[in-house]
Amino acid sequence: MGDDEDDNTLRTAVPSAQQLLDRCNGLLRELDQFRDYLKLRSKQNTVEVRHFRNTVLSELKSLEKLTKADPEADRTRHTLRSSNLPFYTTVWKTAKQSIGLVAFSKRFYWETNQRTRSKPLPNNSLADGKAPQRSAESSQDPMPSALDRRKPLKDDLSAQLQYLSLDADKPLSYVSNTSDRYKDKKNSALVDIVAHGGEEWIKVSTITENRVLFEMAEAGWNADDSGPDDDMTSRSDDDDGLSLLRLAEDLKKAAKAVRVRYKHPNVRFVLPKLEEGRIPQIDRLLRDIRATGILVHCAGDLEGIPVPPLTDVLDKLVVDDFAAFTPILNIDCTILLALVSDLSHGRVAVEPWFHRAIRRQIELEEEEKLLPTFLFPAMGNRELVCTVEAAKRMREIVDLIGTPAEKARTLLLMGEESNANGAEGAYNVATRQKNLVTSFRQYSEYDIPSEWNLPIQIVDGHIDTTTLPATAVAVAENLTAINSSVFLYGWAAGRTTLSSNRTVAKLIETVIEEHRTSEEDVGPDVWLCPTARSLVGKEKNRKN
Repeated sequence: MGDDEDDNTLRTAVPSAQQLLDRCNGLLRELDQFRDYLKLRSKQNTVEVRHFRNTVLSELKSLEKLTKADPEADRTRHTLRSSNLPFYTTVWKTAKQSIGLVAFSKRFYWETNQRTRSKPLPNNSLADGKAPQRSAESSQDPMPSALDRRKPLKDDLSAQLQYLSLDADKPLSYVSNTSDRYKDKKNSALVDIVAHGGEEWIKVSTITENRVLFEMAEAGWNADDSGPDDDMTSRSDDDDGLSLLRLAEDLKKAAKAVRVRYKHPNVRFVLPKLEEGRIPQIDRLLRDIRATGILVHCAGDLEGIPVPPLTDVLDKLVVDDFAAFTPILNIDCTILLALVSDLSHGRVAVEPWFHRAIRRQIELEEEEKLLPTFLFPAMGNRELVCTVEAAKRMREIVDLIGTPAEKARTLLLMGEESNANGAEGAYNVATRQKNLVTSFRQYSEYDIPSEWNLPIQIVDGHIDTTTLPATAVAVAENLTAINSSVFLYGWAAGRTTLSSNRTVAKLIETVIEEHRTSEEDVGPDVWLCPTARSLVGKEKNRKN
């Protein structure tokens, strides 16, 4: 929320209720414009903006009431001075100057003796072939793509359907191990803007210089405490009276409990009402905050930075999931299956024998088309590869339960088109790619992009873990053979792995965190598809 105004501010002109109302309406219009743009891009679930919008809407309603009040009344003037609108406006202005927004007004927690907010999985929870139990805090049913070879393939496929991941809206690193309502807010920090795909946390404060000086006086500070050799970090518990210092400490604790792509988020303060170089005590406070590793932007840093029109920055405000993709993509078995599934290529009539997961996937496909919305944009025209093990497992599943159309798509996807249409495929690469795409279109109700780089090339997934960081050994011990071949290959080759197996990706992240020896330790680059598709399957006891 906004900060209390000081006496100097009280003597300045107070905007009228109508002026504030007009500004608030303008802010709300831009928020709605941003929300509509997210829906247009099918990104409405990628940015948490509803809570921030609701607070602005609440302020709007309060201002509407004030327009009917006596403008000269002391209570009216005091309420107008105390309006949170300047704070909300600063937050939105700062957001428009950022990129890759993830959330507004997001609370993050830290816990005693816990290194990350991620929920650790039991050791070998996938290696022993046991499916993970559904967690209390999530409505997702994660599917282990690791199908243990000690079980019959049919049993594996049943497990695949039962634990298929149907939704994955939230960034992996933000999955908490308990519901927020059961957490202690004293061990939390509220971040005003989560940007850069989660890698930057921005805290906005409209606290004034007089307010900071008042807090210092309350805490027993005086002018002599701000000499050039003075160090706030060595001060006593009286520092607890300084709200900015508390904020800085809490934000650093929260950031150390979260990792985004194996790194802690960077924290930035935006302090538009504080100016460096004027008051020594404030300068010392700012230097002390910076000493924690937090980037601080004061009034002087913000001057001259233009606030762009919203229409000019809409694209960059949305996270570009594919910007950091490697030129060659490693395709997991879960994505291979999604690319050929009937569920991904058009309407499928619901049969009485369909598993509930299949029914749910049909509903999801009606709401949001997997291929045109997620997978085709993710792949683009990049070269696609998969490991021998992934291709083998995918073929086993398709051969066992695939429909004729799914089998035909598989042959085209994997470059076995001579078996699909009788052609020998003895032509140049460009012609072959074009023909494969053309043939693939016969089996889909959707438009297949002409630049889709078929076929998927098969590569050797066996790698020497000694070429990877030391944490790779622990990761390999927790993965089945097929998952090792997929994820360790992508790691060793430096290629982005496309998968919908949230469980394995989460396991890798957790193991790396538990075994890291340095803050610089990172794992494989994995992009998780927000939803998954399995094959339609066959009715039980139905003859082939």
